[in-house]
Amino acid sequence: MYYNQINSVMEIFGDNLFDSIGAARNKIFLQGELTQLTYQAYDMDVRAIEESQDEIIKAIIPLGLHPNNELMIGNKQYTKQELIEYYQYAHDTQLPTNGMYQLVTIMEVLLGDILRLILMKFPNKIPNKRKCDYEIILNAESIDQLKLALANIVLNELNYKSPKEFAEEFKNYTGVDLMISPFYHSFIELKATRDIHIHNNGISNNIYLTKSGAKARVAKSGVYLPVDMLYYFQNYEACLQITEYLERELHNIWESPKYIEQRKLSRPEENQQQIAIEKAIEIVEKQKESLDVKISNNTNVIAIEDLIIGETNINGNKLDNTVQSWDNNHDANSPKIEIPPSRHKKVVRGQKRR
Repeated sequence: MYYNQINSVMEIFGDNLFDSIGAARNKIFLQGELTQLTYQAYDMDVRAIEESQDEIIKAIIPLGLHPNNELMIGNKQYTKQELIEYYQYAHDTQLPTNGMYQLVTIMEVLLGDILRLILMKFPNKIPNKRKCDYEIILNAESIDQLKLALANIVLNELNYKSPKEFAEEFKNYTGVDLMISPFYHSFIELKATRDIHIHNNGISNNIYLTKSGAKARVAKSGVYLPVDMLYYFQNYEACLQITEYLERELHNIWESPKYIEQRKLSRPEENQQQIAIEKAIEIVEKQKESLDVKISNNTNVIAIEDLIIGETNINGNKLDNTVQSWDNNHDANSPKIEIPPSRHKKVVRGQKRR
């Protein structure tokens, strides 16, 4: 009973992590949608200008704000070519640059939220030598408020670390190694580009080269780092891939029923394959004495095509209600699955977004 209660609590925590990642992914999707809609709006405006019979076009521009908060506006005249060039700069440069800022912010907040959830759930992960202002302790109205304050102290310190140092600390606290994901390396370069555009007008320097490492887009300092729509959407995809990596890895540590259900709904064909494999494993376990299956102390090696369940195999082909052994129907090119005995009941497959 006690074990079941603990398991239930951990599943709820797994769902909390899943919800946090899902919320961030929705923000990324929204950012991409708004970027594309804005791009299309600019494109339509440019076409309207090109089709206009007027060579001089008047536009209203903001000049400031009156003390009563009423907008101070002015009028400006553009030639058709001038206005088209403004629009081109807006949607070719300014739009993806602003989108880059949003992507970095969303991902930084997500990584911080994950750490905060884990540190509040497991405050023993916070080092004992961590210093805390006594006023925080005295003013805390509850244990949760004190946990939150301590977690925020840790997060504030991590904000000043390099992306690689942050990844090391993230692994220590969560068990997830961000550096394994190639998309996190793309994110490191994205953050470095963001910093360069904020602090150095987009001109590369040694700090950028050091942070970006092998992902650096230029080989030396003093070179402008462009941010166009292609670069934006490449990193848009990288951020989405990072959320999927986090979702999968955190689920492996703190199982999330919501994650399992999402996979069933989003990948029904994969779910059917997993069910088929699990059923096949059960059949092999029951009949392993009579089947010619190579068994070692550590691993059972089985050709995946040879596991036939009921009237269909994992490919959905109609077959007899039999189980064929590996040796009886061996194909040297057949893919194999290695199933350690301790994981016979659990086959984990990767998830792919569609």
